Amino acid sequence: MVGLRRGFSLVELLVVIAIIGALAALILIGAQTLMDRTKQVRTEAIIGLIQQAVGVAISEGRGAPEATEHPLAGSLAGSAGRPAFRRRDTITSIIGPDGAYEGIENPTLFPASLRSRLILGTDLHAESRFATLFLVPRRDIGILGAPQQLVTRKRRMVGNDTQIASRVSSLISQGQTPNDAIDACSVIIEGDASPEDQGRILTDLCGAFVAELSELGAWHAPDPSYSTPLYDNRVLSDGSSSPTWQAHSMLDAGSWKPYRLPGVALYDAWGTELLITNAERGARLRIQSAGPDTVFRWHPGANGQIDASVEAAAASVYNDVTSATTAIGDDRRGDDDNITALLEAQP
Repeated sequence: MVGLRRGFSLVELLVVIAIIGALAALILIGAQTLMDRTKQVRTEAIIGLIQQAVGVAISEGRGAPEATEHPLAGSLAGSAGRPAFRRRDTITSIIGPDGAYEGIENPTLFPASLRSRLILGTDLHAESRFATLFLVPRRDIGILGAPQQLVTRKRRMVGNDTQIASRVSSLISQGQTPNDAIDACSVIIEGDASPEDQGRILTDLCGAFVAELSELGAWHAPDPSYSTPLYDNRVLSDGSSSPTWQAHSMLDAGSWKPYRLPGVALYDAWGTELLITNAERGARLRIQSAGPDTVFRWHPGANGQIDASVEAAAASVYNDVTSATTAIGDDRRGDDDNITALLEAQP
């Protein structure tokens, strides 16, 4: 007599489904890990090519490349205002009127009435709508190229702190206003480079390495679909939007919109612009990639919104900052996966 074949019970089916789901999750995690590792290697190769390009430029007598202000961290106060920064030690707002000053390290030596206009390298980017740059120190936010239109307008103090303070004090004692005294001790730096100029400058710098950088996805201008200007025409968007943060997006009119820098720029393998700044008094270039999470210091978390206040987020990232609150929602630090390199920028 042939016995009847027993079918799978509901419990057995559920166990099998759970096992398949777990295996699929492991495969996806493994695939994502492999993809991120591949992009990390690619980003390191991009940085290596930039290093070679800089070395060739110096050896050929073309000089070391200069970093300039990032469009979302510029000193020019347009109709949209100047990007907000906070002092790292006090986290007090330093949004001031147009007319930024730099080149002095001790703000107590600066006239009190003008301190809100003094920009320091240690100031923290305080615009949560620009999540990619949120909480990054000003000295680490830059791109290669010349000062750009709509981005840079500032006065740079001439001399060291003691010399500047002495001269300003002397001029004020002679009857000049603090503003006039500061202006007499500084030179104006005003951006006049266009997006087209930016492309030419990078082409001159990178020369024979442009093709390789392009192959790696590091060298490109915005796609033609990126034709919608954002933030006083400083960046471009493709017109799409999302209610929550997405990689490479900024908050505009209540929605998160993807952005790209105008003109040619250098990007990592995840599609985030590389931050390139002069370090160690110009002796080196610092290059930073935001890594897989596409943010440099602070991640909005699963809900796609920055829940933490500037104070709470800064206290979490920089332990020398005192904060009255530690509430950060599901936000998290975003600097653990950054890729950073220092390149020699002098003969």
